[in-house]
Amino acid sequence: MGRNKRPVSHPTETGPQQSQQTGTLDGYLRTPTRQPRAVTGSKMADDRAPAQVPDAQEPSLADIRADIRALIEAMVTKSDLQALSANLHEVIRSEVATLQRDLTAQDGHIQTLEGAQQTAATSIEATNAAVARQGAMLLQIRRQTEDLDNRGCRSNIRIRNIPEAPGEEDVGAMLTDLFRAHKALRPRTTENPPRDIICGLHECTEVTDWVLGPLEQRNHQMAPRAPRRHREDSPQGRQARRYQQPAQQQAHPEVE
Repeated sequence: MGRNKRPVSHPTETGPQQSQQTGTLDGYLRTPTRQPRAVTGSKMADDRAPAQVPDAQEPSLADIRADIRALIEAMVTKSDLQALSANLHEVIRSEVATLQRDLTAQDGHIQTLEGAQQTAATSIEATNAAVARQGAMLLQIRRQTEDLDNRGCRSNIRIRNIPEAPGEEDVGAMLTDLFRAHKALRPRTTENPPRDIICGLHECTEVTDWVLGPLEQRNHQMAPRAPRRHREDSPQGRQARRYQQPAQQQAHPEVE
């Protein structure tokens, strides 16, 4: 109807469009405008005009300043950094104090353990000394027991090389005037040597001085070797006498 009349499709624009000065942040804060898409139709389509999307409202300078102010207010300030640093210092100081207390407690525990170890070492040394004393006492008791056993055997004599009889033997009748005589018990061997005769002489205090003259004269022709007399000792005593035998042979070579 008239020239220079604004179309109805732009109702928001009330005056001439003015150019706005933008800064460096306008490209990030400005809302992009949408361009209307052209609607293409076929030849058979009607001549209706395509629907136009209204342009989005561009942010004003006041809105941009408000956004920048909000961003600046949201940034960390120096006071915030100081408060954070003070908080960190307080936390570190508390942790260091706790660590120092723990180290002090550990030092006390270590001293206690060292004292217990020293006490245990002293106790072990005392135990070792007691064990050594017990060993010496046990050895002394063993020697005394062997001596008592040997003293009990001093009233016995052992007679060797008495020939065996073909039948049953009356050892008591053969060894007249002897108290409690018997053949020694041992397994027979292939050589079958005569068994020893053990005699108990409780009336005699020292049987080594006793002489079996008549018995030697009676059995001298029967035995291949002359009868010998020995003092009956304990196994430990016989072992000790066996150790002394080389020295005795060197001292008395004439004695068999």
